[in-house]
Amino acid sequence: MKRFIPVLHMLKRAASRLRQGKAPFTSRELVAGFSHRERDRFPELTRFPDDASAEKAWQQAADDTKRLWLSFGLIVAALLIFWFTVRGSLIQWVSPHVAIGWFSGLCLDVLVGSVVGVVGVVLAMRWRHRSVHKSLRRQLNELAQPTCLACGYNLTGNESGKCPECGLGTSA
Repeated sequence: MKRFIPVLHMLKRAASRLRQGKAPFTSRELVAGFSHRERDRFPELTRFPDDASAEKAWQQAADDTKRLWLSFGLIVAALLIFWFTVRGSLIQWVSPHVAIGWFSGLCLDVLVGSVVGVVGVVLAMRWRHRSVHKSLRRQLNELAQPTCLACGYNLTGNESGKCPECGLGTSA
């Protein structure tokens, strides 16, 4: 129950913003606010010198990834538009073999829309997760704490020019 109380407060704030004619969530809330519980999934945050710089890096990662949701929304919308353009010819091709009425067509639309939506959300979350990792690793490199951009390996003292973990060439 303790986990749901912050979510309920956030939804209450979102509803009040909607009543005021504002966006329900700010971009920082979408990336950072929702994911404060998942900060332990980003081990790069422990390598920052102090909590203040880690929080600043976390907010910067939120700013870096705020456009991802819009991109995936557009991709899901494009997939649904594609489905509705292909749907008619698909139904004509299948209808001599199977009787498809209006209810069957509606069920098919709901099924395809649900699958596209779920796949879109899962891919968006995965892409956001990777983008936050890369943003945090880039910020660590800017703080003179060498980190592999691909795998997050700590490259302090590495003089080989390659990450020993994944083999990616380093710029330092």
